[in-house]
Amino acid sequence: MMASSLDTLEGTDYIGESIIDARLGNLVSSLPKEDQELVHICDTHFARSLRNNAEGKGNQDLGVNKPAKGASRPLGRNIDPFQKRYLVVLIHEHLHYSVMLVCQPGNICAEGQELRPVIIHMDSIYREHNGLHDGQEYAAYVRAYLSKEWRRLAEDDSMDSVPRRWRQEQLAKAATYPVFDDVSMPFHSLGSSAPQQPNNTDCAAFVMMNIEFFLAGFPEGVTVEDGKVIAVKPKPGAAYPATFMKDGIHARKNAVALRKHLQCWFLEMVLEQMPGNDPERSMATAMLKRYRGKGPRYLPPREYLAFEQSKAGEADAANLEGQEARGTQMDVGVAAGAGSAGKGSPTLAMRKNGSGKVGVAAGAGSAGKGSPTLAMKKNGSGKYPSIGIDMFRATNRKEAVELMRTSGLAVFREKNVRTAALKLAEGGFKELNGLTAMTSRTVEIFRDVRTDVDGNLILDKALSTRTKEVFDVEYGSRQRKQIVFTTNDANVAKSFRDEVKKRIVDVSAELKLPSDHLVTTLLWNERDVSQPPLERQAAHTDNAEGQGGAVCIAAIQDFTLLVYTHSERIILDYFRIKAKVVKGETTEEDLANWLASKTFRPVRLQLRAGDLLFMQGHTVHAGDRATSEGRSYRMHFYIAPRKDMENQTFLFKVVDHRLAAMFK
Repeated sequence: MMASSLDTLEGTDYIGESIIDARLGNLVSSLPKEDQELVHICDTHFARSLRNNAEGKGNQDLGVNKPAKGASRPLGRNIDPFQKRYLVVLIHEHLHYSVMLVCQPGNICAEGQELRPVIIHMDSIYREHNGLHDGQEYAAYVRAYLSKEWRRLAEDDSMDSVPRRWRQEQLAKAATYPVFDDVSMPFHSLGSSAPQQPNNTDCAAFVMMNIEFFLAGFPEGVTVEDGKVIAVKPKPGAAYPATFMKDGIHARKNAVALRKHLQCWFLEMVLEQMPGNDPERSMATAMLKRYRGKGPRYLPPREYLAFEQSKAGEADAANLEGQEARGTQMDVGVAAGAGSAGKGSPTLAMRKNGSGKVGVAAGAGSAGKGSPTLAMKKNGSGKYPSIGIDMFRATNRKEAVELMRTSGLAVFREKNVRTAALKLAEGGFKELNGLTAMTSRTVEIFRDVRTDVDGNLILDKALSTRTKEVFDVEYGSRQRKQIVFTTNDANVAKSFRDEVKKRIVDVSAELKLPSDHLVTTLLWNERDVSQPPLERQAAHTDNAEGQGGAVCIAAIQDFTLLVYTHSERIILDYFRIKAKVVKGETTEEDLANWLASKTFRPVRLQLRAGDLLFMQGHTVHAGDRATSEGRSYRMHFYIAPRKDMENQTFLFKVVDHRLAAMFK
């Protein structure tokens, strides 16, 4: 694990996968030897490969198809999953992590065994009778894999395995191979009783927390009775029976404190391997002290559950009281050492040592053999992770709608659209430049909206050319602009628009939305040399309360957009709770507490010319700061459910500054 991965633990950034792998490896290696042999952590590649195989997208050999010569298996050719009491399956999809526990799979044919195979899913974002990840779907992939793997191992005489022993015992009985299905291996989701994250970035922390608490209890088995998960004989010193595998297994706020705990864990290992006379030892010690003194302390399973017992289950009291749900804001991180190999190249790495535990390895430029080089830097709190489109990329309309349902967005990379965009560029954007010259039709688009310390709007009229006392959302900079296409513009960028509309018609049909009355706008950036660089916009949605529909953003030039994944559900929840306040079914204080308990951070989506971004109408997004001096031409196509319904931008800072504060 590189030191750059450690930076992902800062604030509310997305936690790096190398952090998760290192942490889970450490948790397993900390178990008693006999328990280590009974659990296997399946990294995200396993679930991803199962899905790709089922959808015919990959050439992974997963025991479902006949293996190619020399092909590797997802758990390794010499690992028998049926000898494991638990397979811990990590799922990473739609920029979100969840975890499945495959329990006692080897009991599929065990006679007289009360503990039958079962799959448990824990998802920290749960909605609409399912988690953000479709647990049922992944359970089906796992069952198919286990059915084929049982047959393969049963026929493999080179390896001692549970299926092979079963085959030897059953030969005389002419028994048929077992089939893992929803009867022999049922699926159960913990649903909303699993701890729910207060934002869109802490899913990895909740996954690590869920696994840590489960492994601490390490029950003799798991079963489901009357729709409830029952842990059979968990370790008494680590699991409080009243909460184990139930709502309240750990506090949501405790999961947030895990970030700081992992930073301390990393630095403690650094100090263990630093020579006593290392000149940077004092720096690492000071850094560790700073982390330890920042915010509430994370309570590991034994401490937390003992605390819960002593407080009669009041899990959010005492030293967890007042913890910010949005996470601790650290301003110190691990940076590259002075002798690093290249600019920004970290000199600390984490590796597996001979004992199977995670250790710290010296970088190429370290001061001495085995001596890690450590430096500190100030981290900017406003940086967002930049990502390509791969995790949101769709190839057909069904994939697009599924991505929009789960993440709020989907991206198509269309060859014909890109070709049309490049032709516009070859012509110097002459058609578009002619349209933008029509200043009487041009409308300025808001940038970030200024508010005072109390959240009140600051109306800047001094820079505005307007005479009335109105809210000037652009504050006079006039740098982000748009123009609405009319019938008179039918031939402007016609080839490009026609190619885009083909895909819009296709996706709209799947969304059950009409596509014959699109509102199309051209957007661009514009500034002269006297103006500052383009600022980012305020967070907003393209639909207001009570509106449905979707939007397609077609990139004519490369540009970036800030998108808050999984945010649509939050906006719809806000509308519902606000309606209950109006009806008197809940209080304004309840709404305020709900708003204060959540925070979201965007990803910087990198779109290239020809990309088509589809978003739900209530997916939160914001125009990014300028990344080039160009105009960054793009088109917006608003897809409304009715011809008489025009989209209305929902600008949080104008409507409710508390809602705006959720979206950093």
